[in-house]
Amino acid sequence: MLHGRYFPELVEVMSVSAFLVGIGAVLLLVLLARLLIPRWVPSSLLWGAFVGSATLLVWQGVSQLRLVSPVLLPPPTAVISNLGLMWAVGYLQPHIIASVSRLLFACGLAVVTAIPLGILIGRFRTLSEYLGPFLEMIRMVPAPAWLPLAILWFGLGNPPTIFIIWLGAFFPIFLNTLTATRRADPVQVETVQNFGGDIFDVAWEVIIPAALPLITTGIRVGLGIGWIVLITAELASTNLVGGLGYMMEDARSLLDVPTVVSGMVVVGALGTLIDAGIRHLESRYMRRLVP
Repeated sequence: MLHGRYFPELVEVMSVSAFLVGIGAVLLLVLLARLLIPRWVPSSLLWGAFVGSATLLVWQGVSQLRLVSPVLLPPPTAVISNLGLMWAVGYLQPHIIASVSRLLFACGLAVVTAIPLGILIGRFRTLSEYLGPFLEMIRMVPAPAWLPLAILWFGLGNPPTIFIIWLGAFFPIFLNTLTATRRADPVQVETVQNFGGDIFDVAWEVIIPAALPLITTGIRVGLGIGWIVLITAELASTNLVGGLGYMMEDARSLLDVPTVVSGMVVVGALGTLIDAGIRHLESRYMRRLVP
């Protein structure tokens, strides 16, 4: 519960004029940066800033003119004010930490299980014939659909949520590793084996270096799917405490729409940052790691 526990009923502290000035300042900064340092500010960022600003202005106008009830769709000024207040009183940070911690732990498990299994099934046809249909059937079941069964298996709290996040992130990493393993250069594989190398040597010397671009893409996709599954699980679970999904569901039960929308903004922003971070690491270090 947010209102009453940390601060009184939300009042809008950002005026419309301050909102308009802020949008103008952001657009001006992006435009100047584009003109002065075009190498670091692509045109896509400039167009994105214009589109985002136009969207915010339309949103503010719709709410200001009461074309939609502000109770159902609070204006951006109310959402920004709410975000600032939640951050100032320390209400938002624990939920962010809880969600990101669950995501990183579950996706770490997905990496250490999906990559070895993908290499093994990719290298040994017998394993592929026996396990392939079973894994394909499991892949067709959406990860959130496992939540009721996961609660029965693992009890209440974090374990069932971690399980379905792991399941959602596992298959993109596994399938990309499997595909890359099957594309490995047979001449290089045979060379390592002729010098006495076993499956571990083949994986370390040949498969992983060649498969790294596909594996990295799988990790990026897996993190994105894991993030979606995480928020879904936190929204749906009645026994989980903490997390952005929990915060949004708690606010919904209190008809606190600004906090619900604020949570959506934070979820979108964090998801974008996570994806951008993986892309940056991929573009910066991939050339050094791939022979």
